[in-house]
Amino acid sequence: MTHGREVVGPVSLRPPLPGSRIAILPALAMLAVLLPAHEGHKALAAKGVRVDAKGLLRIDPQAAKAIGLANGTVDFGMIEETSLLSAHLVLPWNRRSYASSQAAGVVTKVLVRLGQNVAAGETLALVQSLPVETLRLELRQAELEEALAEKNLERARSLGEGIVPGRETLDLEAEREDRGYVVATLRSKLRAIGAGAEGAIPVKAPMDGTIVHQDVVVGHRVEPTEHLFELQDLREIWAECDVPENLVARIATGQAARVRAFALPGRSFAGTVGFRALSMDAGESARRVYVPLENADGALLPGMFATAEVVTRRVEDAIVAPAAAIVTDGAERYAFVREEESAYRRKNLVLGSATAGDLVEVREGLYPGDAVVTTGNHQLSALFVQGTLGLSDEAKRGIAFATKEVDYRALGGVARVNGRVVAPPERTAVATPRIEGKIEKIHVAPGRAVQPGEPLAAIQSLDLQNDLLDLIRLDRRRVLLGRQLGYVRALAEKGVPPRKELLRLENEMLELDARFSALRRTLLLTGLDEDAVTKALETREAPSHVTVRSPIAGQVASIRVVLGQVVHPGEALFDIADPSEVWIEGAFFESDLAGLLDGPLSKPTTVRTVAYGDREWRGAIGFVSPSVQGSGRALAGWVVLDNRDGALLPGMHATLLTAEAAPGEKLLAVPLRSIYPSGARRYVFVEGKNAFRRVEIEIGRRDADYGEVLRGLSAGDRVVFSGVNELNNAYSAVR
Repeated sequence: MTHGREVVGPVSLRPPLPGSRIAILPALAMLAVLLPAHEGHKALAAKGVRVDAKGLLRIDPQAAKAIGLANGTVDFGMIEETSLLSAHLVLPWNRRSYASSQAAGVVTKVLVRLGQNVAAGETLALVQSLPVETLRLELRQAELEEALAEKNLERARSLGEGIVPGRETLDLEAEREDRGYVVATLRSKLRAIGAGAEGAIPVKAPMDGTIVHQDVVVGHRVEPTEHLFELQDLREIWAECDVPENLVARIATGQAARVRAFALPGRSFAGTVGFRALSMDAGESARRVYVPLENADGALLPGMFATAEVVTRRVEDAIVAPAAAIVTDGAERYAFVREEESAYRRKNLVLGSATAGDLVEVREGLYPGDAVVTTGNHQLSALFVQGTLGLSDEAKRGIAFATKEVDYRALGGVARVNGRVVAPPERTAVATPRIEGKIEKIHVAPGRAVQPGEPLAAIQSLDLQNDLLDLIRLDRRRVLLGRQLGYVRALAEKGVPPRKELLRLENEMLELDARFSALRRTLLLTGLDEDAVTKALETREAPSHVTVRSPIAGQVASIRVVLGQVVHPGEALFDIADPSEVWIEGAFFESDLAGLLDGPLSKPTTVRTVAYGDREWRGAIGFVSPSVQGSGRALAGWVVLDNRDGALLPGMHATLLTAEAAPGEKLLAVPLRSIYPSGARRYVFVEGKNAFRRVEIEIGRRDADYGEVLRGLSAGDRVVFSGVNELNNAYSAVR
């Protein structure tokens, strides 16, 4: 079968024969003194260039001067492979904070101004609060009542039980303890607010930083929920980089990076890749990665646009050559190496992908100390006219060249649909508070692995503290009432007190128990655990913070809050994701449903992604939507994949190849990766003895990897399997 074959005519790949001169091209010699310029470069002098018996290209001084011939040197050097990413600068979550008042009131003094640097704990403003003044008055009154209760108790004890009955002494003890606890409670409340025995409430900085926003003036009435000051610490800033999907596999944590801000030309800031987002950005099909940067002089500002050059590979003591010395001709890479004075030899090269400024990595073909042509080499390359589609051994190694034989194989039907990586609902969660308060501390960082119940942040809440103090007071009253009840029951057995008094005390205890249990349940619902409540009851101390905990095992995907921020019940503070398993969601059209729904649902499926090229994941359709939906008339199906290495990110594009039918008869088949599409046509490159042929083919049935050949190829033909794109570039150059 030869129909559709397209062969490039044989023209020598070699330079003129040894010993000949360029004048062997008589037409050119007679028509012009100069050969035509090659690829837009200066024309080559027709005289003074010859190839001797050793195969060396010899150039007379006049010809060398005419083309401006210049040489460079091959050497050892450190060289890097880099990826250039667009970026902008952001302030990390731990370099921002808010300051607010602990109680409602009126601002009496503002002690700082915009742009001022302040230290953690420094007072920014003073607030006079009527509720706090009321607390102070209550404290003074409670202290007097405590002192009076103490005196009454001492008097009763000094008189003895013969004069003051034991029941009355118990009542006095209970009153003294209750008054004492009222005093302790009021003092705790004032301490939590930050108020002393007198004076205004201070508004304090939660961290070191610079005042960048101020929403308060003297006389302004404020509430505890208002953010009065915003602070930023610019000593560290992050470059937020967008990694396109096709580069995701190349960017890893710990890689060196150089960041350049457009607003600061000539400056470069060094850092390393830190946190990488656990999903793709839905709007831009890019993964966000962050490079922390030192910013001691404050030159970098949030919001600046920048670029980040990430070093994906670094080679020490590599062989490097000037980039200007490399000539690209189709798939070939070569240079002219000086072997004698004014004598050069063309050498095919295998290049690496790393660069360093105007230097390139050379893996094969050159050695340190070689002198290579850097100016005039393109004019010299005009002597080497490639008319046959062929590849040198070096070119084959440079493009990872490989072929496969066309043969007969059994093909099964495959549904090929587009899909997207999604996170299973049970593997994502948000951590939310159950009470209003302020962020007092953040315990984790983005990317941190967490377990269920692990602390994420502490929230300061005066309401929580008040409820805890009330619970402790109720518990103490239960203890005191229990003593009274025990004393009365002992007397009741002797018939001393009336039955009515005993019933009154028992009913009061039942009421206290009910109030205590209800308040305890309320506190547990706010996020306090049993241990915290039990400790508060034992120590009689009420903490003013509650812990926000991780609801699932996973990693911290994002932090949405900063220190000092006021948060409300149900507000999402942290995103937690478990990337160890993902779903691949595909949309199967009605034309695919017959094969998909025929037989068992769990059909083998191959998943491929843009991000990882040749890597494949194997799975099976786990479940499908119960109905065809949408204007596209598609049935959604999902493949569940193990993702413990975290390679697959929610939002990635994917291709699903699902087996619709088992392999049947053997058909002549070609690897799908060998096919090069051009418009509506399909081509392959067939390897011959000394050259390649580009052949148009027609494909029929397909499975995941092979397609049926309807015309254009025969069994035994070897087609290019790896390096197809590079060979097509070479084909274009030959044409």
